[in-house]
Amino acid sequence: AHLAKAFFGGLEVRESELQSVFDPRGAGFSSAALAEDPKLRAHLAEREIVVGSTGNLGLSVGLGAAALGMRAVVHMSTDAKAWKKSLLRSRGVVVVEHAGLYDEAVAAGRAESASNPASHFVDDESSRVLFLGYSAAAFELRAQLAELNVEVSPERPLVVHIPCGVGGAPGGLCWGMHLAFGAAQPVRVLCGAGRRAVRHARPLHGQGR
Repeated sequence: AHLAKAFFGGLEVRESELQSVFDPRGAGFSSAALAEDPKLRAHLAEREIVVGSTGNLGLSVGLGAAALGMRAVVHMSTDAKAWKKSLLRSRGVVVVEHAGLYDEAVAAGRAESASNPASHFVDDESSRVLFLGYSAAAFELRAQLAELNVEVSPERPLVVHIPCGVGGAPGGLCWGMHLAFGAAQPVRVLCGAGRRAVRHARPLHGQGR
């Protein structure tokens, strides 16, 4: 199931192109069929997935693409964890390290992918499919709470904490929670507020520092 989610959620390949070699809606569809169908794997082997990441997105996209036989390239910023880079490389993923931060890695990945017609760039900043993939976590959470007999109501509100990053994951999760639970209200986005403050900061002149 996780392999199918990685493919359809994080790895956006045009449906019309996919159906020419494999119909995921056909009889007998399973994650194993998705991973092992020879025509599909031959088709995917000609495709490349590129992503820019500090770690988590690159890890999931890179491992998912490699498992399906695609060429995966992950541009990682300087703050990416060493173990994530090692794991990706151990699965055949090309890891490109950058001395700069997240924005530099994303820009480099986007530029590389744009030069290859067989490449797709997973864009955490503007991908609708990735946004919807994040939102799916809300429905998984709802199912888990139901299994534990945990009721969510105005009297017993659900509070979710999540790292902000550039906003894709919390935005998608908030939308998913709105659909899954009927309401969702972001309360604090400290990382986002700090990012905006830095972007709009003005240099100080004549202040002695």
